[in-house]
Amino acid sequence: MTTARNRTLTGTVIRSGLAMLALLTLVAVVVHAAVVYRQGVTSHRRKLEFFVRQGIGQLAELGGRQNTAMTTSWETTDGPLITQFRCWAWSVLRDEDVIGLMLLDEQSRPMITVPQDVEVPRESFAHGNGEDVAADLVMLPFGDRQELLWRVVAVTRRDSSADSQTGLVLYAHRRPTLREAGCSALWLAGALLAMDGGLMLIYGLWFRRRVSLPLSVMAIPPGSGAGAAPGHLPVERDDEIGHVARTIRDLIRHLERSEGHTERLEQTMHSRVNDQTRRINVMLQRAERASWVDPLTRLGNRRLLEERLERIFKAQQRTGQDLCMVMLDLDNFKNLNDTRGHAAGDRMIEFVGELLRGTLRPTDLGIRYGGDEFAVILLDTTPRAAAAFAERISRLFSQRAAVMNLDPPVSMSAGIASMLENRPNSGKHLLELADQALYKAKSGGKNRLCVQ
Repeated sequence: MTTARNRTLTGTVIRSGLAMLALLTLVAVVVHAAVVYRQGVTSHRRKLEFFVRQGIGQLAELGGRQNTAMTTSWETTDGPLITQFRCWAWSVLRDEDVIGLMLLDEQSRPMITVPQDVEVPRESFAHGNGEDVAADLVMLPFGDRQELLWRVVAVTRRDSSADSQTGLVLYAHRRPTLREAGCSALWLAGALLAMDGGLMLIYGLWFRRRVSLPLSVMAIPPGSGAGAAPGHLPVERDDEIGHVARTIRDLIRHLERSEGHTERLEQTMHSRVNDQTRRINVMLQRAERASWVDPLTRLGNRRLLEERLERIFKAQQRTGQDLCMVMLDLDNFKNLNDTRGHAAGDRMIEFVGELLRGTLRPTDLGIRYGGDEFAVILLDTTPRAAAAFAERISRLFSQRAAVMNLDPPVSMSAGIASMLENRPNSGKHLLELADQALYKAKSGGKNRLCVQ
């Protein structure tokens, strides 16, 4: 575990250093690529300008040697100007970037193009002093597409007259200096990364020896007691790590002195907390059960139905067994309260509670839904069995109600809904269907049973 921590700390330092060096390397590579690209463009332009200046010099030197009397043959197709231009042009075309060259007269008309099968656009040259050279990148038609080409335009004179100007135009491909800059940048990046890796390896070894290993010695091995830790501390060192080790040793000795007292205190506190927790849990369970029980009938109340109905409904859906909801309501109950008093009504409600508690199975659930209305959840019960249950409850209730000689007598109506027969989408929906069946039973004359 100590070795793992040591390696993690050293690895973190190395990764952080490598990240910083990688960032610096990236900046250096980008700057280097930009410089190489700019130098490449400049070098390519100067090379093309050199070609053109060389041609200007050769044509100017040729013009100085000519006799003005021979001017009539100067610009013929086999004259010395054309011949000299051809020689210079073919020597320049040895460069793979040069596309073509053009010789123009003083009216900017092409005199000759080399090679002749290359279509280059007609250009005008700037009138100025001899050996004026202008180079720029322009988008020009080349073949069946537009291409960014170098265009170098220059002016020379055969003699001192203004009508003796001659123009040279050179077209060349743009060298892929961006690719060259990228290759150079990749080589530089590889070299810098290799150097960075070596430096970080050396630094990581130094950091591990001087910092990480001494710190790892102060770690307490898992499973050993606190008393074993001081023997591993480098307390004899005179640097900051030795000062930290001596401080840790003093803290561990203080911990050993208070350890027994702390354990006894924890045991006492745990015992008291556990006792108090048990008492609180018992009180909460009692309170929860009390909140679910109707005090008059000792049946479940409406809150219990709302909390349990959906869980029961989903459980029955998973098992595929039927679930019936029976809604019971006392007919003419208000008349009982009005003629015999609320005490008599309460006794009648208590009787219904006793009747249901004595009849229901342990898996069933009886609920006082509200006032004189009751709900019964019957698990694994068909609608026919639920109807038989409701009829038996109604018959037993009627026997008790007959003793009171009320007119009209207190009776019981029931409505039944089935999960498998009626296909409700929830427990609440099943309850609504049973309530609708109860409403139909009471609307049909009371003391009736209706199955939805």
